Amino acid sequence: MVLGGMIVASFLCMIWLSARIGVPQDLPFYLKPFYRVGRKVIGKEKREFYYIKLSFMLLVLFAGGAAALLNGLKEAWSSVLVEGHFIDRGGYGAGKKEYELDSVIGKEKIPVSVQVSGQTRREEELQELMTGAMTKLDMDILGLNASAEQVRTDLNLPYDMEEGEIQLEWHSSDYKIIETSGRVHNENIREEGEEVLLQAEMICRDQNLLYEKSIRVLPPCYSPEEELARKLENRIRTLDENSREEDRLELPVLLDGTAIQWRERPKRNSWKIILLSAAAAVLIFIGKEKDLQKLEEERRKQMLMDYPELVGKITLLLGAGMNIRSAFGKVAVDYREKKERQACGQRYAYEELLLAYYEIQGGIPEQRAYQNFGKRCRVQRYMKFSSLLAQNMKKGNAGLEKILEMEVQESLEERKAQAKKLGEEAGTRLLVPMFLMLVVVLIIVMAPALIAFQF
Repeated sequence: MVLGGMIVASFLCMIWLSARIGVPQDLPFYLKPFYRVGRKVIGKEKREFYYIKLSFMLLVLFAGGAAALLNGLKEAWSSVLVEGHFIDRGGYGAGKKEYELDSVIGKEKIPVSVQVSGQTRREEELQELMTGAMTKLDMDILGLNASAEQVRTDLNLPYDMEEGEIQLEWHSSDYKIIETSGRVHNENIREEGEEVLLQAEMICRDQNLLYEKSIRVLPPCYSPEEELARKLENRIRTLDENSREEDRLELPVLLDGTAIQWRERPKRNSWKIILLSAAAAVLIFIGKEKDLQKLEEERRKQMLMDYPELVGKITLLLGAGMNIRSAFGKVAVDYREKKERQACGQRYAYEELLLAYYEIQGGIPEQRAYQNFGKRCRVQRYMKFSSLLAQNMKKGNAGLEKILEMEVQESLEERKAQAKKLGEEAGTRLLVPMFLMLVVVLIIVMAPALIAFQF
């Protein structure tokens, strides 16, 4: 509680001290105080995203401190000890409770585990309690029925009374008519009714009492619609039993002289289809998003694999005396011709290279075309490569060939590391089929032994 109070007090003080610091207009109101606190504590110019993230962290800390403070106050107010050395038992029927207390004897502090049993009643109080419960049962068990002589609906047979102090065990003289749960089966009862004796053994501590109640169960009262439905169901049941040898069941078309028209009840499953369609649409959206991410990752991996070859070709052409523009165009045109001859498939890096070549041919400045090439690739290696080409447009080709050779060496090392990683992943994927094969081998080896053991 003390630590929570200190946290809350510190935050309130900082909120007051930083009240004049400005905040973004679109910031939620509950974050504004903590945004000011963050600006006050850091005292440096940072990006707004940093301060908003810090505001959420401070809000969580403040909420935790406030919760700890409230919990400490609650624990202080709900003290177990009363007047210093009393503990409430919790009323009649309460279970045993255990409290961890500290006892101070002289100068010694001794921890003690105290077990407190629930309060029990005196013998005369128990008798009064059970007598009153027995009288109360006469009305409680009837439920919605008017009296015990006219029972047409389910009864209410409790299994405990007086907040669990009294336990009841019910017995019925005819379980087919009245179950111990209170369920009443009166569909086939005669008009005059049936007598059923209910008994309940009432148990409270060492006291036992037997409660008995005679119940007359009468047939249920049906509304005119229910009576017609019941009569029609009985008629259909009879027709079904008498026409089992027929290939079809003929439904009655007359009931007490009144014509019957039959219609199929609509199943109303359209809303389920709509919900399933909506769920499928959401799943497709999520799945397509994941497919896009997978394609993006495959594109990135392919471009990284092609990077040493692409840069190596341009470096080789620069060493042969070509300038950057000619080397760039030569590699792009060679790829286009190979693709037209179907000598190679689509390579994303070369496609972006070919597009940059078309931009240069269309009149876009060469430096800008190289920068656009790096941006479209969205891979760090190619962005660095495009920056080198753009920078050397200003400085000339001096030293560019050597820089590109170093770039090729670094990319080859990365390519080796990537190939090693892919090999390890492939080995991990093979563990599942290997395990399945092991299970099959064990079954083949053990099955004959188990069959022989059974015979």
